[in-house]
Amino acid sequence: MEIEYTPHAIERMTQRGISIAHVESVLQDFHFSVVSIRSGVRIEGNVDGRVLKLWIYRFPKNGDHVIIESAVWKGENND
Repeated sequence: MEIEYTPHAIERMTQRGISIAHVESVLQDFHFSVVSIRSGVRIEGNVDGRVLKLWIYRFPKNGDHVIIESAVWKGENND
C-alpha cells in the first residue's frame, strides 16, 4: 500500500506523538470506519491500548493509494 501524508497530517502526528508505525498498524487492522465530510473516510483502530483515529483519502481507482489527512488519539487533544 502506498501511503502519502499531507503536511497537516505530519504536523499533527508530530504534535501528538503518533508514529508512521502507528498509522500503518491502524490501516492494516481497524475496527471502525465511517464516511467523513472532513475528508474521504475516518477509521479507528487500537494501538498499544489506545484508539487512533485517522482521516484518509482513498482513491477508488487505486485502493492501494491512501492519503493521510489527519490523526488523533481518541479522547486526547480536544477530541
